[in-house]
Amino acid sequence: PIAKYNSGGGVAQLIVGAYDINLGGRNIEGGAQYERIGRANSGVIWFRDPRFLNRKLLFGLDLWDVRRTRILYKDQGKQLDESGGFLHHRKRARLEFGKEWTRWLFLSATLERYSEKFTSEYLPEKILEIQDDASLPENNGGYISSLTLRLGKIDYHAYRLSGSEFKLKYSRCMLNSEKDCY
Repeated sequence: PIAKYNSGGGVAQLIVGAYDINLGGRNIEGGAQYERIGRANSGVIWFRDPRFLNRKLLFGLDLWDVRRTRILYKDQGKQLDESGGFLHHRKRARLEFGKEWTRWLFLSATLERYSEKFTSEYLPEKILEIQDDASLPENNGGYISSLTLRLGKIDYHAYRLSGSEFKLKYSRCMLNSEKDCY
């Protein structure tokens, strides 16, 4: 189980969830987590099966829906003044397939879809009074595809690690707009 509560600066944070790295004794990982910061709710669920279809195949799926309130500040010499803010709402879906060809050779492919939206939702009243919605960041989204090659392997024995590993990753980003990928 996951449980956490924080409070400070007038904002409370609550996190609850659960995960298991060996669901049903089958070496399958799954989990879910809910998070609330202030009035913004977020969540993530994930699933990984490193022996998909009872073979040396990896299947993974992550679904994210994350909201964060951001307050902007202007530097006024020795003082910082609030100058606006926004709610950053990010959605992400990630699908991964991989194959272990030998103990020392693993290849995986990942496809991720994401979107980012910026609004003045959930901002405190004092920020809304000075907020200029024209100054919000531009909404965006797109796809990221990746290929990863792993040579070698690190074995985990309790708290001891042994072995060596080299990873090579190639990623390509395709945005919905004309902007460059990050």
